[in-house]
Amino acid sequence: MYKGPNNSWTQRQPLWLNSPMSTSSPKRILFQIGYEQKGLNARAELFRRFGHEVTSVADNEAAKQVLATIPSVDVFIVGDTAPERTRKEMVDWLKANFPNAKIVALIPPTSRRLRCADYNIVSGDWDEWLSLLAATN
Repeated sequence: MYKGPNNSWTQRQPLWLNSPMSTSSPKRILFQIGYEQKGLNARAELFRRFGHEVTSVADNEAAKQVLATIPSVDVFIVGDTAPERTRKEMVDWLKANFPNAKIVALIPPTSRRLRCADYNIVSGDWDEWLSLLAATN
C-alpha cells in the first residue's frame, strides 16, 4: 500500500517506480536521509540489490552538505525516526532545491503521513518494500 499525492492509500505503484530496470534503462539515483544508521544500511542494501545508486546520510545538515556536490537525484527517501518538524524541514528544503525529484517519506505504522512528501510508505513493512523494489526491476 502506498500513500499517493492525494494522500489516499492505493495498491497502484507510483509511476516513477513502474518502469523496469534493464540494460537500456538508467539506474535510479536515490538519496536517503535516515536519522539512524541501522535502517539506512538495510534500505541501501536492498536498493543496491535492485541496481540503484544509493547515497545515505544520517541527518539534515549532512544531507545539505553532500547534496551541494550532487547535480541530480531521482528519488529522496526521508526516514521516520526524527521528529516530524525535522523531517518536514528537510522535505521543504528538498522541494525548493530539487523540484523535479520525487520525495518518499517513511512513516511508522501508527503515525500520520507527512503531507509535504510526494509519497508516504510504512517503514517496517518489508513486504511493502519488496513490492516497491520488485516494481523497479
